[in-house]
Amino acid sequence: MFKKPGCYKEIVRYFLDQNPPKISHPSQIAVVGDRLFMDIMLANLMGSWAIWLQTGIQQGNDPVSKLSCPA
Repeated sequence: MFKKPGCYKEIVRYFLDQNPPKISHPSQIAVVGDRLFMDIMLANLMGSWAIWLQTGIQQGNDPVSKLSCPA
């Protein structure tokens, strides 16, 4: 299994492989997240909706958190 955002194909496949399928197109999925370079990029790669939570989140101290979750 790949980490975000590289796992987008696995996520879409999961929903399509359900019996009956839960979706007919990735545009029926909404990804909710606080990180632009992970969660929102994941939604874009999937062809899905993205909902960015800018407030109500706690930012980490590592450099990746500072880039992907601007204060």
